[in-house]
Amino acid sequence: MPIGSWPEDPKAKEQGTFTQAALLGDLEGYILFITNTLGWTRKETLIYMKNMKKELRSKKYPTFIGRG
Repeated sequence: MPIGSWPEDPKAKEQGTFTQAALLGDLEGYILFITNTLGWTRKETLIYMKNMKKELRSKKYPTFIGRG
């Protein structure tokens, strides 16, 4: 499933837009779970989240999320 509005196909573009909105809406929850498990500091986590948001909004590379 695409992340973002980069696909040319209208249906894939819509799915990607909603997927990106869902991820950005609860990115902190996803990241805190993972980083807490890894033992990261709050500062490391905040830096990672900042970079993750930047990349999710970027259209430089097509981004997908796997289902399986």
